[in-house]
Amino acid sequence: MGILVFDPGARVRCAAVVAAVRRLSRPYIEAHDDDYPAKEPELDDVAGHRLRVVHGYRAQSYMLAMSMALDHIGCAECELGFHVGT
Repeated sequence: MGILVFDPGARVRCAAVVAAVRRLSRPYIEAHDDDYPAKEPELDDVAGHRLRVVHGYRAQSYMLAMSMALDHIGCAECELGFHVGT
């Protein structure tokens, strides 16, 4: 079973995005590249599959979300095998 890590961006209230999240058959981690003083809005946990929401670490939010996903699937030692950057 996999885990989806995604950033819905400004489309958190978009009906198509909400419908797609409802159809997910796997858990997901919602990651935002924001900063705490200006947190982006979150999706409502409409399907009950959300594991976490990561806010406030800018681009590092994606790295933290990936680390959480790997830990959740029992592969914490795999963390050294991925890189997030530009």
